[in-house]
Amino acid sequence: MKKFAVMFTVLFVLSMAVTVFAQEAAPAPEAAPAVETAPAAVPAAEVKAGDAKIPELLMKAYEKMTADVTFSMEVKAKMNNQEFVTKTKAYFKDAKHYRMDSEVAGQKTRMVIDGDVAWNYMEAANMLMTMPVPPSPTDLKKDINYTEGKDGENVTFTFTDDATKMKVVTTINPKDNLIVKMNTFNEKEELVSEMNYTDWKFEKIGDEMFKKPEGAQEMQMPAQPAPTK
Repeated sequence: MKKFAVMFTVLFVLSMAVTVFAQEAAPAPEAAPAVETAPAAVPAAEVKAGDAKIPELLMKAYEKMTADVTFSMEVKAKMNNQEFVTKTKAYFKDAKHYRMDSEVAGQKTRMVIDGDVAWNYMEAANMLMTMPVPPSPTDLKKDINYTEGKDGENVTFTFTDDATKMKVVTTINPKDNLIVKMNTFNEKEELVSEMNYTDWKFEKIGDEMFKKPEGAQEMQMPAQPAPTK
């Protein structure tokens, strides 16, 4: 269960990180006209629900995508009625050691999680900013609620955050145990981000992939202000 919790955290980080990158690199509204997209909905044909017992198909897919593998993601994120496309190359040694190189609106970033160290590198500014490491398994609920469904020949698993009501829908090709796409929906069931996975390569990922760029200026992520009463 702990191993799954780590992988689930990684997948949730993947679904949100590219949205953060897009927000940081996005041009002013007048420089990027809105792109109209068709309304999206959470896949239908939901057939059953589950909790702490994680489906074998989902376990195999998560294990496969977080162990000595590289893959590409094209992410479409919608913010402020604008759509941004992010292209990302991911390198996974394991669920606690991975790197994501992304480009959005002409800006290149690199996010690295290396055990108990995490940082984000902005190429144009040659600046590296340390950031909190994603939550450990002990910070997650032991019971993970999900709904299983179908999308054509593929299988879907929908996870809902109780607090925010946001949903992450993971679609898996059961023939090769690979994730096809992962979509995030807000509390109104509006599509927030759509991630499509391609170019899978299973090869050894060395520690050199996680080295900090030489000469980069290092900064600490600003502390979040305390909530006001």
